[in-house]
Amino acid sequence: MLKKSLLIMVSILFLASIYLHFGHNWEDKTPKSLNIPVLTPSPRRPTKVERKKPLGDFQKEQLVESYLDSSGLWAQLGMPQKILNKHLENPLMAKRLSMDDLEKVKQLIQEKLGVDAISRQVKKQISNSFSPKELQDLLEIFSTPVMKKVASLEEYLSSEDLLVKAGLMQLTTEKSSQRAKLLAHLESIKSEGERSFLITLHSIKGLHQGFARILPKEKRISEKRVKATLAILNKFARPRFKNLALIRYDYAYKDLSNRELREYISISQKKVMLKAQEATLRGIIDSFKAL
Repeated sequence: MLKKSLLIMVSILFLASIYLHFGHNWEDKTPKSLNIPVLTPSPRRPTKVERKKPLGDFQKEQLVESYLDSSGLWAQLGMPQKILNKHLENPLMAKRLSMDDLEKVKQLIQEKLGVDAISRQVKKQISNSFSPKELQDLLEIFSTPVMKKVASLEEYLSSEDLLVKAGLMQLTTEKSSQRAKLLAHLESIKSEGERSFLITLHSIKGLHQGFARILPKEKRISEKRVKATLAILNKFARPRFKNLALIRYDYAYKDLSNRELREYISISQKKVMLKAQEATLRGIIDSFKAL
């Protein structure tokens, strides 16, 4: 039963939504509706930067902003708040929390997990980790046709729509096929499953810490239950996160040809791309630690 419940739990981003349910009925099988709006691309566009021009702090900040735009990260960083607020609308929440308590939770999420809050942490990590030249190299990478296409697809990769559906879908591509091997290779480079797993652990710890400051003791989840949830995740969840990542890749990247997928794999292995991936992860984790 625990394993079956866990499969439902990991179908939602970060599993923070499960923590927010406060006594959610574990027999509730699936979401009642999959008609969740897909995230629209950010209207902001990267600015062109003259490579030879000396760069001050302000110009470096502009480079970081341009990277977030061109990579599709702005849309992805807004997902925690959207998903958590979606679950605050669950009727079960109204049974456990007063209107005043719900407003406190919404304010906490806005202040600490809103897109501005998370992007500040991510931008701080990227700015501290990258030289201006490395940032320009990133912008050049994301100006290529294949990465422009990937950026638009990755906005959907982190959308509520796909995250919910991923928990209900099976991997459609034959596992022994060349396509499946390419997707598995991409996941091994990007470590999508492991990153989601780590963010989940920190989200549960962070939300527990944040709710302890704003909610009455009788309305909080006990320390014992939090530890039990973390223990279950550590024991069973890693393979499931990896599988969900492969399912999302299979679905979100279906418009990439094998040639484009190979090109994306090659680009993903570049040192500057791996470095950006790690800096983004640190920024997101720092946002939950700050709760």
